[in-house]
Amino acid sequence: MTLGERIRRIRTQRDLTLEKLAQGTGLTISFLSQVERDAVSPSVESLQKLAKALGTRVGAFFEEDERKELTLVRRAERPRRVDEQARTTVETLASGLLNIRMEPRLLTLEAGGQIEEGVGERVAEVFGLVLGGRVEVVQGKERLSLAKGDSVFSRNPSHPQIVNAGSEQAEVLWVTFRSEA
Repeated sequence: MTLGERIRRIRTQRDLTLEKLAQGTGLTISFLSQVERDAVSPSVESLQKLAKALGTRVGAFFEEDERKELTLVRRAERPRRVDEQARTTVETLASGLLNIRMEPRLLTLEAGGQIEEGVGERVAEVFGLVLGGRVEVVQGKERLSLAKGDSVFSRNPSHPQIVNAGSEQAEVLWVTFRSEA
């Protein structure tokens, strides 16, 4: 499958017209049509705009087997982001795999650690499950205290903040569901 065919397939799976995609990317309908017909090669910047508007990642345009239904992510191979200042580690468990909008992550917060989730993303829903320790989830004026085994769900969240509320390390399974483009 060609690059243009993959982009068209993702666009049609999202029930987007070329006109809607043009509005979401700032690219012209004519250009997008040429990309989908493989008449032109888009720049990296254009691919980034397309990926954002389609709610996917640029790599999805180049994957050979989009029909793959099962993908393994080994613990040692998880992408990790450590923020020593915020005292947090975020491990990505399946981001962008299988062209899904769900992004499960494992959040590890040291004592005094905190993280704000979903900043800069179009998030439709979030789900969190405390695997260990105690945390507070703060969203707007609401503040919820959760302990091991407690869970939280929010539709249309406004960048919830997760704070370690204890003196020991806390772990949270945090699942973000991105909005459709």
